[in-house]
Amino acid sequence: MGGAQSAEPSGTPFKPAKLLSVKDTILVDMMNGPNNSRIVSYCVTDPDLEDNPIIFCSDGFAEFTGYAKDEVEGRNCRFLQGAKTDPGDITKIREAVKEKKEACLCLLNYKKDGSIFHNQFFLTPLFDAEGKLAYYLGIQVQVKTGADGQEPENPGWVYTMGLHA
Repeated sequence: MGGAQSAEPSGTPFKPAKLLSVKDTILVDMMNGPNNSRIVSYCVTDPDLEDNPIIFCSDGFAEFTGYAKDEVEGRNCRFLQGAKTDPGDITKIREAVKEKKEACLCLLNYKKDGSIFHNQFFLTPLFDAEGKLAYYLGIQVQVKTGADGQEPENPGWVYTMGLHA
């Protein structure tokens, strides 16, 4: 099975099966904006399924990590962790998931080829119209080192998405 580099981008946007709140619908619409699935590295997980697996990953995520979409979807995000991933960072993510809260941290992960990458990781819960947790959205922005608060290596997507301050 070929890696993400040989796979043709699908350009398919995330289409939630669950009705989301207005705020989270707007966020998903922004992520699904023109070309964003190609440019932005993001994935969506479903906490209602066992082990909170990825149910969607963008073409940008596949390109960024080196995994084809079919190698990613259905798995928990832990497959990106490795020996040098800080256990304290993993604890922060687990606590955010448990408490249904946002998290933002610089994370060391591994690509399919085993190479290390640093990413500013943003995790946010997505809620339905009644306030029930529906999904988690994880956004990965490549940075040069493991320090929080860095400028992204490709900041253009932040301004395209309207996520700047």
